[in-house]
Amino acid sequence: ENEKVLVIDEQAYNVKNINPYLISAPNIIIKKSRHPVFTLPKMTVGDMPRDDGNLLLNLEEKNKILSNSQKAEKFIKPFVGGDEFIDSKKRWCLWINEADTNDAKAIPDIKKRLDKVKIYRLNSKNTTTKKFADKSYRFVEIRKQEKDCIFLPKTSSSIRDYIPVGYGDKELILSDALKVIYSPPIYFIAILSSRIHNVWIKNIGGQLRTDIRYSTEIVYNNFPIFDLNENNKKELTDLTYKLLDCRDKFFDKTIAFLYNNKSMPNSLRKIHQEIDDCIDKMYSKKGFLNDGERLAMLFNMYSQKTLNKELF
Repeated sequence: ENEKVLVIDEQAYNVKNINPYLISAPNIIIKKSRHPVFTLPKMTVGDMPRDDGNLLLNLEEKNKILSNSQKAEKFIKPFVGGDEFIDSKKRWCLWINEADTNDAKAIPDIKKRLDKVKIYRLNSKNTTTKKFADKSYRFVEIRKQEKDCIFLPKTSSSIRDYIPVGYGDKELILSDALKVIYSPPIYFIAILSSRIHNVWIKNIGGQLRTDIRYSTEIVYNNFPIFDLNENNKKELTDLTYKLLDCRDKFFDKTIAFLYNNKSMPNSLRKIHQEIDDCIDKMYSKKGFLNDGERLAMLFNMYSQKTLNKELF
């Protein structure tokens, strides 16, 4: 069989086979999985309002409601979606428990908004949305847990070297534009932020125009990872706090600015490179020459786990 030529980072390599993901590996396809194939915490998606914007508040709207009624404060929580996280936009939402609906509706500004939600849902062609017309006080889809979480956007720019990963406390309401892991080990921020994870995303995930689409069933649930020992966990935990501390120093900058390849601060890039070195060595003691080698290693792990055989 004729050898084929695979070009990686402008370097040509003679290989036996080039698979559909354009790497030197047999022709296997990564299939959807409803549960993590490797040892990973469960990933879910954020909450979906389907409210025509009436349950969401900007700063001016929030302040207006509170100036008219301080009782409204218990029904207002910080809200983060993809745009809010990436562009540091401040937003809040109405978050009302069923037991508190009468108290909430007694506040005129809130009642007005809930009435608009009801009308919007009644006019919806979506039967599920329509069913929630009488529950205008709440989001249609709720997956929130009263726990800390880490999250990342469903859609991210392909020009970023790293996927930005956020951290939120139990008060935060996350939109369905985000993928969420509740009460995770903090070091998963480092793992999800790593180059090897980004290589997996860019090759396995889908695309929306030039943006990367992050899928739970294809990308996350199939992501190959070793079982970490206590030293690994400690090292990654320390690096995660170092990463978050560094980002906090640039509190006046957006995540979009910090993770743009042209504007990323050197100090932030350096910590990401430390994370990469640390994680690369967990996969291979000698490290990797390029992303092709990283991807080949991941495919090998996936194959061993799902097909019980090595690729190479």
